[in-house]
Amino acid sequence: MAGVTGLNSPEDFMRLAKVAVGECETIRARMTPAHGQVPSGTRALEQLRDLDRISNTICGVIDAAEFARNVHADPAFREAAEETFDALSGYIQDLNTDSSLHAVLQSMTSCDASMAGFTEEQRRTATLLQSEFERDGIHLPAQERAAIAALQGEILRLETAFNTNISAPDAGGVVEVPLDAATCSAVLRGARDPRIRRQVLRSQNAACAQANAKVLEDLVDARQRLASSLGFDSFAHRSAVDKMLQSPDEVLAFLEDLSSSVKGKARDELQQLQDLKTEVEGEAAGPVQPWDLHFYMGHAKARRYRLDGSAISSYFTLDGCVAGLAKLCEGLFGIRLEERALAEGEAWDGGAARAAGAVAVRKLALSHPTKGDLGTVYLDLGARPGKFVHAAHYTIRCGVLYQRPIVALVASFGLPEASHGQRLLSHGELETLLHEFGHALHSLLSRTEFQHASGTRAPVDWVEVPSHLLEYFAWDERCLGLLSGHHATREPLPPDVARALRASKGMFAGLETQQQVLFASVDQQLFGRRSSDAASVESVVNSAQQKFRATLPGEGGPAGAWHCRFAHFTGYGAGYYSYLYDRVLAANIWQKRFAAEPLSREAGERFWRSILAHGGARDPHHMLSDMLGGDKPSPDCLLREWGVE
Repeated sequence: MAGVTGLNSPEDFMRLAKVAVGECETIRARMTPAHGQVPSGTRALEQLRDLDRISNTICGVIDAAEFARNVHADPAFREAAEETFDALSGYIQDLNTDSSLHAVLQSMTSCDASMAGFTEEQRRTATLLQSEFERDGIHLPAQERAAIAALQGEILRLETAFNTNISAPDAGGVVEVPLDAATCSAVLRGARDPRIRRQVLRSQNAACAQANAKVLEDLVDARQRLASSLGFDSFAHRSAVDKMLQSPDEVLAFLEDLSSSVKGKARDELQQLQDLKTEVEGEAAGPVQPWDLHFYMGHAKARRYRLDGSAISSYFTLDGCVAGLAKLCEGLFGIRLEERALAEGEAWDGGAARAAGAVAVRKLALSHPTKGDLGTVYLDLGARPGKFVHAAHYTIRCGVLYQRPIVALVASFGLPEASHGQRLLSHGELETLLHEFGHALHSLLSRTEFQHASGTRAPVDWVEVPSHLLEYFAWDERCLGLLSGHHATREPLPPDVARALRASKGMFAGLETQQQVLFASVDQQLFGRRSSDAASVESVVNSAQQKFRATLPGEGGPAGAWHCRFAHFTGYGAGYYSYLYDRVLAANIWQKRFAAEPLSREAGERFWRSILAHGGARDPHHMLSDMLGGDKPSPDCLLREWGVE
């Protein structure tokens, strides 16, 4: 399956897992007896490589299991992958709490001679590995480690409860409108009656408020206690250890700067919506409210640009978009992207799925005239029962100096059109495809010495930069000509439509950015508070919203207890700002290197050489500086993309 040697049946998962654990135990046994010695020279480097071999060996199985448990059409494969994933997760936890392995690293990083003899990547990998060990308290006495383990268990239970409450069905009452995200979004965008929109938004935000208010308070408290036990001022300080922005103060300064930059645009946009609401509902309509936002944004865009989503989709066939990716690779990097036949058992979508008309799995090979074979990307872009429904990039095998990477792009774009048999993408789906392809390029084009630093194994406030950068190609008129072709005539998207799409991109971007700044600010303040700060979650949220009263509708934010259903608090605690930060960095790269000539080979090769090739093996600040020629990134580049000078 998916190019993984020996993975042909569900039973192979556990067999491969046992083989991997055996190999890792052999490596661990030869490392730990000498952990009290101070390694130097080639011995230190060999120990570092041994640690990475352990990681690569386990990831070779657990990454395939993670992939299969989410996408495989065969329930038996999914069940076996789930079992294997759980078993190897437990083994990884055992490795992460091995004080002998930590002692090897500690001896290595404390030896000036060893570190001086390392390359930048070797030093960075050793330091990051040690930091990851110590973030869980392995360097502390046994009693303190036990307390930290108990705290982490408590945090995991709270995170699970928070997410479960968000997705749980309503208890009691007659359900007239389901409160899932997709349904509520459709109502808020399309319902003309403001009373319906108001009721849906308030009900959605109230649905789990009672259950999650206490859970969130407890989660904030537990994370703070964990951070304090590990010697950090706050959970946000702990989170910042391996980030580009190294402290909560830096994060809040960035958010304040970005908010100030878009404040004028957001005010103008809010007034535009107010004028439109008054025109539609009459003078007695009152001010714009949170439940009006998406309805009138869509109304204003449709009136101004007259973009027909269905007509636009007719130019974006799935086959044409994939062919467009190949053209981008050739133009930017000189890379060939060629489809290859799938061997028996290599696909995971099942013959029944293909027989039913679903989009089949495809295999694409990347190659370069001088660098040779670069790796393989599988495309699994059709919807089917039992499959992960969102778009995602999976690394099945990391790319390092001694092995070629294997990745998969997964989405649920649905069935082909009955009238002509071709799958059409919306423009938003094309942007999503490019976003995920940016992650794939990061994995496919990195060539690091260590698997631990390969591809997307990079700081969370850096790793989205390539994917955000690739999104720009979905909005540029010159690139849309390569990515489009009418399903009947093969004609590219008309230039006037491409220009209208581009112009619509920045409409209401000020309001949307202010909304994201609010979310990121609350996230940072909740998990950045210290033990002495007794402010409640509700008071933090209310205080943050007061700052946005002039640039967001209502009371400066969404109606009701939105924070009780903000799932990013669990997955990206103290890191939600990364979404905005990486957008700013990507805008700077686009403006500096690609805006004038998006298919510039010089710019593409610089992107590969300065960023993609290094994965997470270099300090992102250095990679960014190389890409920008030493220029400092600024939010102004993002504003220029929205037409604000």
